[in-house]
Amino acid sequence: MAFETEDDLISELRNWFDNLDVDFFRVRTIQSVRGNVVTLTEPLEYEHIGIQMTYGSRTVHFRAEVGHLTRNVKFLGDRNIAFDETIEACPEGFNFGEFATQTCFQGRFGDELGSDQFGGCIMVHQAKKDTQVAQAHLSYVEMKHVGQAFRLGRYPIHFHLNGNMDQSFVRGCTIRDSFNRAVNIHGSHNSLVEHNVMYNVMGGALFLEDGDETGNIFQYNLAVFVRSSTSLRNDDITPAFVHNHAAGGTHFGTWYRMHKHPDGPGYDPDYCPQAIPLGEFRNNTAHSLGWFGLWIFESYLPKVGGSCDSSAASQVAKFYSLTAWHCEKGVESVNVGPMQFHDFVLVSNDLAGCEGKLILDGPQFDENNGPGVFGSLIVAYDPQLRGHNTSGGVIIPYMNGFIVKDTVFYNFDQVRYDWESEGVIIDLDGTLVGSPNYKIVPCTPSLNSKECEGNSLVHLNVRACVCSDKIKFVRFSFNNILPKSLLAHYAVFTSEFGTSYSPYEQRRITHTEGWSMVLMANTYYNFSFKDGDQFSNISYDSVMSNFDVGDYLVFTQFADQKPDRVYLDGATQVKDMADSMLSGRVSHGDWYYSVPDMTITYAVSRLNRKKRAASKIADTNLKIDVRIFRCYFRGCQPPQQPMAVKVQPSHIERWSDAATWVHLTDSGVEPLDNEDLTIPQDRWILVDKPLPKLGKLIIEGGLQMPDNPSLDILLEADYIYITGRLVAGWSQAKPFQGRLRILLNGNKRSEVFPHVSGAPPGAKFIGVFGGLQLHGVDPGIIRTRLRRTAKVGDQTLTVEDNVGWSAGNEILLTTTDYNSWHTETFTITSVSGKVISLNDTVKFIHIAHKVTIGGKTLELKAEVALLSRNIKIEGNEYTGSESESFGARVLVGQTFYDGEQRAGFAQFSNVEFFHTGQEGFTENYDARFSLTFMDTLSNPGQIMYSFVKRCAFHNGYSTAIGAFAIQGLEIDENTVHHTVGPGIRVEGKGVKVTNNLVTLSIWPGAYLDRSEKLNIEYDAAIEGSLSTGLVLINNTVAGAERRAFHLPGQACTTKGSDLWSNNRAIGALIGIGIFPAEPTVDSTCVTYNGFTLWKNFDFGIYYNNKPSVILKNNWFIENGIGIFPMVIGPSATFHDYADKYCEIKNNIFVGKTSSFSYTDDVMLPSDKNIKLSQRGRGAGNETCGKIGIMMTTFTSSFNGSPFKPLMDIMAYNAIGGRTMVDGNLFANYRSCTGGRDHIITTNPSNEDGAHPAYITNARWENVEPDSKVFFHKELVSKINSADCVDMACDAKKKAMIVDKDGSFLNHVGFVLPNSASEWDGDRRYGLGDYRIPKVMLTTPDGQKIDVKSYAPKKGIFKTDTCTWNSKWRGFDCQNVYDWRLLTIESMDDDTETRRLSPVAIFNHEGYVDLINGPQDHGWCNGYTCRRRLSTFQAIVALDNPFDIFLSSTNPRQMRYMLMNSNSDNCVRLSIWSTQINRLEVEVDGVVRLPKNGYLDSNGRLRFKLKTTKGQLMPQVADKVNGENYLSRAKSTLFWVQCGSSEVTVTLKDVVVVSFTLPAMTEEEFFGEKIVKNLAAFLNIDPKKVRVVNIVSDTSSSGRRRRSQQTTTIFIEIADAPGETPTVDFDTVGTKICNQAQLGSFDEIINATVLFTAIQEPKTPGVQSGQMVTLQKTGQLVMDTAIVGNVPERKAFNVHPKFKVLDDSGNLVTYLGSYSSPWVIEASIHSGTNLRARLLGNTTVKFVNGWANFTNMYITNHGDYILQFNITDPPKAASFSLVANTIRRVAVKLERGTTIKLERGTTVELEHSTTVKLDCGTTVKLERGTIVKLEHGTAVKLECGTTVKLEHGTTAELERGITVKLECGTIVKLERDTTVKLDPGTTVKLDRGTTVKLERGTTVKLECGTIIKL
Repeated sequence: MAFETEDDLISELRNWFDNLDVDFFRVRTIQSVRGNVVTLTEPLEYEHIGIQMTYGSRTVHFRAEVGHLTRNVKFLGDRNIAFDETIEACPEGFNFGEFATQTCFQGRFGDELGSDQFGGCIMVHQAKKDTQVAQAHLSYVEMKHVGQAFRLGRYPIHFHLNGNMDQSFVRGCTIRDSFNRAVNIHGSHNSLVEHNVMYNVMGGALFLEDGDETGNIFQYNLAVFVRSSTSLRNDDITPAFVHNHAAGGTHFGTWYRMHKHPDGPGYDPDYCPQAIPLGEFRNNTAHSLGWFGLWIFESYLPKVGGSCDSSAASQVAKFYSLTAWHCEKGVESVNVGPMQFHDFVLVSNDLAGCEGKLILDGPQFDENNGPGVFGSLIVAYDPQLRGHNTSGGVIIPYMNGFIVKDTVFYNFDQVRYDWESEGVIIDLDGTLVGSPNYKIVPCTPSLNSKECEGNSLVHLNVRACVCSDKIKFVRFSFNNILPKSLLAHYAVFTSEFGTSYSPYEQRRITHTEGWSMVLMANTYYNFSFKDGDQFSNISYDSVMSNFDVGDYLVFTQFADQKPDRVYLDGATQVKDMADSMLSGRVSHGDWYYSVPDMTITYAVSRLNRKKRAASKIADTNLKIDVRIFRCYFRGCQPPQQPMAVKVQPSHIERWSDAATWVHLTDSGVEPLDNEDLTIPQDRWILVDKPLPKLGKLIIEGGLQMPDNPSLDILLEADYIYITGRLVAGWSQAKPFQGRLRILLNGNKRSEVFPHVSGAPPGAKFIGVFGGLQLHGVDPGIIRTRLRRTAKVGDQTLTVEDNVGWSAGNEILLTTTDYNSWHTETFTITSVSGKVISLNDTVKFIHIAHKVTIGGKTLELKAEVALLSRNIKIEGNEYTGSESESFGARVLVGQTFYDGEQRAGFAQFSNVEFFHTGQEGFTENYDARFSLTFMDTLSNPGQIMYSFVKRCAFHNGYSTAIGAFAIQGLEIDENTVHHTVGPGIRVEGKGVKVTNNLVTLSIWPGAYLDRSEKLNIEYDAAIEGSLSTGLVLINNTVAGAERRAFHLPGQACTTKGSDLWSNNRAIGALIGIGIFPAEPTVDSTCVTYNGFTLWKNFDFGIYYNNKPSVILKNNWFIENGIGIFPMVIGPSATFHDYADKYCEIKNNIFVGKTSSFSYTDDVMLPSDKNIKLSQRGRGAGNETCGKIGIMMTTFTSSFNGSPFKPLMDIMAYNAIGGRTMVDGNLFANYRSCTGGRDHIITTNPSNEDGAHPAYITNARWENVEPDSKVFFHKELVSKINSADCVDMACDAKKKAMIVDKDGSFLNHVGFVLPNSASEWDGDRRYGLGDYRIPKVMLTTPDGQKIDVKSYAPKKGIFKTDTCTWNSKWRGFDCQNVYDWRLLTIESMDDDTETRRLSPVAIFNHEGYVDLINGPQDHGWCNGYTCRRRLSTFQAIVALDNPFDIFLSSTNPRQMRYMLMNSNSDNCVRLSIWSTQINRLEVEVDGVVRLPKNGYLDSNGRLRFKLKTTKGQLMPQVADKVNGENYLSRAKSTLFWVQCGSSEVTVTLKDVVVVSFTLPAMTEEEFFGEKIVKNLAAFLNIDPKKVRVVNIVSDTSSSGRRRRSQQTTTIFIEIADAPGETPTVDFDTVGTKICNQAQLGSFDEIINATVLFTAIQEPKTPGVQSGQMVTLQKTGQLVMDTAIVGNVPERKAFNVHPKFKVLDDSGNLVTYLGSYSSPWVIEASIHSGTNLRARLLGNTTVKFVNGWANFTNMYITNHGDYILQFNITDPPKAASFSLVANTIRRVAVKLERGTTIKLERGTTVELEHSTTVKLDCGTTVKLERGTIVKLEHGTAVKLECGTTVKLEHGTTAELERGITVKLECGTIVKLERDTTVKLDPGTTVKLDRGTTVKLERGTTVKLECGTIIKL
């Protein structure tokens, strides 16, 4: 052990899985060392284990690593102690949870010392790849205080864009206290990183950046306490990784993050890291990690040859021997191809030993090439480790073919299944359940009970069954179901053994919003849906997995008629079979229809597939897209124009007349009960007597009810099919006077009508394909309102009108609270004037209240409506009728009948519908509502004129009225009560929905005791989203379990209120609601106007869509939230911007009225509808806390509602957006028990970004000032690594309300938030002085600025001059300052992956505000994507200057916008930059020259050189948009930003050269000549050369003697702003550098040049903006010479090292240009052997002034003199040196010598060389070795010699070579070895010689070759 006294050690703790603390890893100092015993200067505080455990035959070591940190060579970053501060530990340690909120930002890992986080860096870079001019030989160096946080490219060791680096290594080093990774390899290959110790590293320790880095080797490294960092990118791809240890980190041991294509400069669309075969992973250890020992995320699909073709053959990736313990998971692979894990040891990992998510590619059940775990040991728990108990040893990935073989499990006792159909485990050899090829599956009733039995030892949550090898299983997964009403229902599969259920799930892996079921192959199943077995025409998309050739499944489904079309691929029709399918003899696509059973049976079987080398996962997947349907039109072709209905004939027959039946019925008499009746086309019958109970009634002619008030007619039938006319009353003016009850019989299994065209009537229907006229007696007033509140227990109602209703009539009383079920129905016992007596008492309060606001009166009263009519259509009740919900229905549509296409019309007035509609049939092609108009005509003024007026629909089972593909239908003054789904649904054109009342619209997901938690449908009582030209006037919805209205809005160009007005919504969750995916009437702007929204539990109006929205002339009363607007798009990710808005105009908002009851106006959490709609909760649905307006959320994309919570955001905030609140009246917003109601608030679920609200012309009554505004506090739960990361996002801290006229605040002004909330307060918020970007608090010379004096004021500028209102959580600000929202964007490609925040906004009056940016919204295969958009919102005040500081390296391009501003609204902005090449400013795409720049008369860019102090600084008062100035002295760009223009600042590449001349006066200055001369020298257009500055060493106020003065001229060489780039910066830089260093610029610029300096673009390692002085070169010096004898063909022991000195003897550090540094070449000047050659790296470039030769050697022994010459630039050829004589000694190989030529070695034997290998000599040539034997070479292999050519070795024998293999010689040529024998070669193999050629070996014998055996 080489440890020494006072050396530092680090050791890892035994177990700290619950949290992480730096105290666990305290460095200890050695006091003494004796053998393997190390004595420390202080005792350990925690236990560190060193034990070994034996499991069977395997011994496993669990030992804390001890890392030696001290080295004799140290590389230490300078630590600015001014930044040091003691940070106390958080209350709790670091929490590993992805969504965990840390208890604080600093001190998360315990007590620590804060620092500047600006450490030392080593960058290895060369201008041209693969030259190996730049090499890193770092061995046993101690590196401490290294890496620079937030700085891209500033890592402790950085290999930067070098290409091949196989001569570079990092060996035996320690890297500790790093602020930015440890070793970063970027665009570099084949480097070696080994035997290093890394401790306390922020970010990934060993990191490959772009994803195209290959061949790098990481081995024998130890990484301890590698912790998460929020200042860095988070991308990884891992190379060969062997013998490494990772211990005590926050996340992973090794992370394989394979990109689809490389990132950054290495981007190549033809290179796919995800497809690259695995290098090597072997013998690594990971323990005590917060997440996983090995993580393969998110996708790794290796292909043969790394092919980017997705169809290419997969390549197995084999990971060997990982030991992982005390991690959350030992290993996890997410989306992968064939991954194999061999010899893994996984012990006491919390959640899983090995978990797979999804296998996307590769062969199945293939030990050699498929996925699996092999030969591993997995231990759930070992008491000596005292860790967690592993939940799952192997969690099998989704998809087939995963193998677990030769793996031993300890302390596990069961197979775990969490749900039925979760998976199938096959016991291949019987070691799991005792019998080979038996299967383990979750038990389910449909299993074959003869071959499967339960196993009590093999289950957990779901009991498991073991099935014999006779049973084969397949997985059946499907979605995209039609009809959609089946969503959220259970799928039902019934075999001969029983029935199983598959639940609907929204997040299934392969079929989202679908079902998945494990079925037995070769089995017949009945397939249906729970509560949906009545549906036919069922279609779905599916995949059969693990479905092999010979497998089949047969499904039987209900179909009320034989289908017209059956598709199994979604497109190709298959023909039916005449007979039933015989068991086991089925073919794919066989199907037949059973008329008696009303079922269709179809078969799915596997066709032969193409033969493949190995079976892929997809090979056993069979895609089946089932389409089973009856065509809408006959022959599935649209018909010609339908014919008109027949008119009434002149002759009418009476039912009572016996003659009527003579030729009409088979018996010639009146039909008897249950007989069918067809009335022919030429017959018209008048009913004048009671009717028999009919079976099927078909009316081709006419059936008419007489005008006889005394008749009471019952028309009872199974169904009524009308192609003629059915009349009961000819018009509203001539109604039917008697009583008519049409009673329809049937149930779900009733025989259906065999239609051939149009919508299917089904059963229990009235089908109108002719004419139906039902006009009941007008009862007069059919709706009135309460005059007096009806209280609980009342049995009379006092109404406003004298109604003409009678005892026995049924009425309803609408809800006036939030509960839709509080509408009540009664039977009238008597009526006396305006008092109605009831048959029962009132169960809920129903109010009658008037409210007057702003001089306007609104009556809030319950409505009372009449339900009874003299004509009634009714579905007959039967046993089970409620559960089946199968009522009568009326269909008005088209059909093909009797050779003609028929179209019907229907007129309904004063008709009662009871128990009508058939639940579940909701698709618009088969909508079985109470009354459906479908694809038919309505022509007002003509006979075919359809309408439904003054009717009553109640106690129905579906929607009451549906209108599809019909124009101009009138739906007027109807009462609808108790529908399942919408009350009225309109998809027609110009439909008029007026004066209707809809109550109790029931959500189907909770109907009949259902509890469909995953049903996300939000039905509306009035559904009109797919209508066009909808007229909507004076309708009331009183009670809807979801939405009251679903409407597409009106176009904002719609004039007045012609189409919509005076509509009301009461007692719904949402009054008016529209979700993101739903259509709107216009794509740019929609409006909703003329609504009264009262007591809607969550929202009055919920708007969530793309167009801007105007909400005007509405009443909002006692809603949870009156208005919730969310306007979508465009995408901020793509930097798109649109001026979208929400205008809230001329509305009245009432918080509460005096009628509001704190006891009655509640919805309890236990309410079923509330429990099932949790995602829909607003923020104001308690009795206290009503909200008038929630500030508009402008978001980039959809938030997923209603699938996701309605108020949440799931995308970045949009860039633009504004809310105008104009002319609104607010009343009764006051305090209440437990809080207060508010007029306007922020969205509590929006953390990303806010947009301002502008208020004008506000009025308010009875409003407490504290109830005007409320700004929510930032959610601390969002401060976690998956969302806002380490500080709050900005929406709550950048909200802004502007009172433009003083009508809201009583003064013109602003409401602004406290952006400094929790500054140095609650540490969880991560906000304090320590988060200010250090560049803001650092002087140019690196000194720390005292923040307390420099920026003592925190938060938004000048808010400390405002009045803080704690009830608002905001500042009430007078109009002293005019604040605006400033948007700041990074336009670079890495805007989502590189963090710039916190961003500081600073004003020199001492204000600083910090901005974090939006949260991470990505979701990558179950984990967040770790991407956050670098778009920031700041609040600034007009006419003031603000400085912007970023925490990371500035992007190359940024964009700024001063939102919602006029052209004279300006601020001055500045941004500090580390890169001052040229910052070009554009305003709306037009370049703005800097203030000191101008174009001369020739259009050339010039700069003003004569300026006064401050003259160039842009002044905000001048209001010149885009006026700018780049101060090179301050490294800062200043510009003026005005209006809403886009100002883009782009970093442009330039070369800046400065010439220091003797001082001169202005009159003597000759800048134009300098420009022309320099341009001529560079051979470029003079327009590209310009003087940018002149600096004198004296002030302008005085003159010194000229000998003491100088003048420096700065010249910029670049394209002019806006020009197409043409300047070659490499050539320009090279010419200037070489001229300055080798010659002089005196003659070129015609002046005496004292000094020349240059700044080149993109110079790594040089602070951008820094001028480099170009020194005049003097002499070439050999700093280190070759010493001692040099062994033959071995590299020199000491290599020469050169430098160039200037005339003063100083080192020239910048030699040549960045792109073309000087080059020195070594050669043999003279020597003993003229054939000798100097080989190795003989050409070297100068780096930082030094040229270091490496790996040089001389081929032949003797004495030699070397010569060294500068070869580039050619003008430096005079720099030459001749070295001292060196001696090359011969090499002699004795017997028993072993020569090992490692990978990449080249052995070249020249002419006449003799190599003699004596007995026992071994020559081992490893992979990649090249042996070249030239002409005349002799190789003699004597007895016993072994030559082994390993994989990939090439041996080339040229002409004339003799190889003699004597007795006993063995030549072994391994796979892929090549031996080439040229002409004239002789190979002689003596007796006993063995030549073994393995697979893939090539022996090429050319002409003349002799082999003698």
